[in-house]
Amino acid sequence: VIQERVRHIEYSPPLPEPYYVPTGKEPRPKPINEDMGTVIYTYNPMSATNY
Repeated sequence: VIQERVRHIEYSPPLPEPYYVPTGKEPRPKPINEDMGTVIYTYNPMSATNY
């Protein structure tokens, strides 16, 4: 929640405001088996329901 009041503008800005500015410190997936020279990312989606 922001403390300042929302201000509506009456014009279209020449450039859109970015929603997110990357910092370069975002977490990255860790590569698996980097000894082989191929980067493979693991994707293990978790389900809210156990089957």
